[in-house]
Order: sequence, then C-alpha cells, then structure tokens
Amino acid sequence: MQGTSLFMRALHYLCISLWHLFYAELEALNNFLSNQLVVHPGVWSPPAANIIKLNFDAHFISAVNKSILGIVARNSLGQIMAACAYPHTSVADPFIAEAKACEMVVSFAIDLGFIQIQVEGDSLSIIKKLNSTIADKSVISWIVNDINSMRDFFEFITFANVGRLGNEATHGLA
Repeated sequence: MQGTSLFMRALHYLCISLWHLFYAELEALNNFLSNQLVVHPGVWSPPAANIIKLNFDAHFISAVNKSILGIVARNSLGQIMAACAYPHTSVADPFIAEAKACEMVVSFAIDLGFIQIQVEGDSLSIIKKLNSTIADKSVISWIVNDINSMRDFFEFITFANVGRLGNEATHGLA
C-alpha cells in the first residue's frame, strides 16, 4: 500500500513538471510569434489623459491550487486610483490564474465606474487571445468570452502585454 502511495505522488510530481515544461514552451512560442502585438518594454508608462491604466498579475500556488491576483489602477499622472489583492481558489494552473486575473481586472474597472481603460498584463498568451478576432477554443475560452462580453461597458478598452518590470507594482500585491 505504501509503495502505491509513493508511486502516485511521484506520478503527480511528474505530471506537474511536464505541465510546467509545456507551459514554458508555449510561452516561448507565443513570445516568438508576437511580432504583430505591441509589447511594452520593462518600464511602466502612463496612459493618455482621461484613460485609466490597470496592470494585473497573478501568483499561482500549485500546492493548494490557489492564486492571488494583484491589480493597480493609475491615471495619466501616475497616481494610484485603486489597488487590490484578491484570492482565487480551485485554480488548476498558472494559465487559468492569469486569465482569471484579467477577468477580475475588467470587472474591477466596471465596479469602479472607469469607462476608458488600458489593461496591461505580463501573460502574452492571454493578451493575444483578447486581441484576436478568431473565436478562442482553448481551456480558457469561457473566461475570454466573459471578458469580451464586458467590453460594452467601456467607451475605450485595450489589452496590451507588458514586460515583468513594467508590471512590477502588481507583483508586490500578488
């Protein structure tokens, strides 16, 4: 009985390791194919006047299948208009954690009454899905569809990828 339990634990860790390798390869491929997408470099830059920039990030805790997301909303002067950290439970992987974080940031902006927003995150694959005109068929399609259904609440909304250094404030929250 003890041997079976040990085998199952080893198999579990092997599956997690393989998933992380796959995810890293997927991110590398997305980075390679992202020539058409605007990727902001390592430093945060303010949005245009009357636009609120919302940066988001998620921290995934695989041992308990939870994530914590951080959101920072700033105006064109760089002043923080709002910020929050929000926990998510029953999160399967980092990819879903980032998608849920993006979904939450759009919902957060609606709740605060922001109508002209720029959303920035460091997950290129999520941002690309939101900027695509092709229907998403991935495991996060339901999240992408939910985010897209919220676009009508805004006069202006964009999604952009930003390097980790440009998203530094949210790392502290997540």
